[in-house]
Amino acid sequence: MEITDGTGSGKAAKVSSDNRLFTFALLEWPMEAFAHQGDAYALASDFIALTTTASYSGILYLTNTSTTHNIHIDSIRTSSTVGTLWQLMRNPTAGTLISAGAAILAVNDNFSSGKTISATAKKGVDAQTVTDGVLTGQWQTGVYGVMERRYEGAIILGTGNSIAIVAKPSAAATVGATVSLWVEPVEGAR
Repeated sequence: MEITDGTGSGKAAKVSSDNRLFTFALLEWPMEAFAHQGDAYALASDFIALTTTASYSGILYLTNTSTTHNIHIDSIRTSSTVGTLWQLMRNPTAGTLISAGAAILAVNDNFSSGKTISATAKKGVDAQTVTDGVLTGQWQTGVYGVMERRYEGAIILGTGNSIAIVAKPSAAATVGATVSLWVEPVEGAR
């Protein structure tokens, strides 16, 4: 049996004596593929000193302001110097993190790309609040603990959708959060 090229180049495919087709494929994770295109980003809160332990403090907020692209969350990484409870809130709209948080920029993972993301991103300070939204995830870090939650694009922020990361340390602490994400055109907007 002979398998020939159907694209017109006239090259025959190589088949082993066991009738197996010789092939070559590359596996590329979405973050890597979108980084090549300049569409992968990192968003970091910096390190934040918290003394409030009785309630959650807002650490990082992100909302998609693009009408042409969705934001896909690849991972969320959190760290703390003491045992800390963390929550991920879906579509929060109120609280001092959202109204008064410090603006931060998403950094393009492809250093040679000039692309930017259409989003509003903010980092919090001690006792900044997120007062609504739907609890979507929760986890805990230990003393000098780091937790990486892998979503691999399964959390998708369409236009106007948002997330907030909040933390409740067991004692005064320094905490931080980083979100890795990519943007992809909304179906039909390509």
